[in-house]
Order: sequence, then C-alpha cells, then structure tokens
Amino acid sequence: MQYISKVTQKGQVTIPAPLRKLLDLHTGESVQFETQDRKIVLSKQKSDIRESFGMYSVKRKVTLKDIQKAIEEGPLDDLD
Repeated sequence: MQYISKVTQKGQVTIPAPLRKLLDLHTGESVQFETQDRKIVLSKQKSDIRESFGMYSVKRKVTLKDIQKAIEEGPLDDLD
C-alpha cells in the first residue's frame, strides 16, 4: 500500500492513520528514522531500555568509566 504526505515548511510530515495503527504509534511517542538504499525506514522508537537490549554489539568489555567518558564527549559526528 502506498500513502502520500506533504512536507511542511518546518520539515514535518503527517504519518497516515493506517501506518500509525500498524506501528501502534500514539501522540507523544518517538519514531526512529534510518536510511537504507536511499530510502527512509520509519520505526517506532522503543521506550524501554530492556526492549533495546542486544540492539548493538560490543566487542570489548565496557566499564562504567568508559560510559561516563562517552557521555561527556557527546555524540559521534561520523557514524557513517
């Protein structure tokens, strides 16, 4: 099924009701955008950290000190 929505001056779009229902999206919830082969993939942002467990793999032991340092340094700009 295909749905069309226009981009507003602020860069906002309306997610069509059937897609909101499919993703179980409700007012105030967050969504996640990813790009795959020049397409945007929209998914519901997981609200519970336990739901996201295993989403990322770490190849080394991460200490609390490592986590605190990463928080202080802020987000990475070169994720691609």
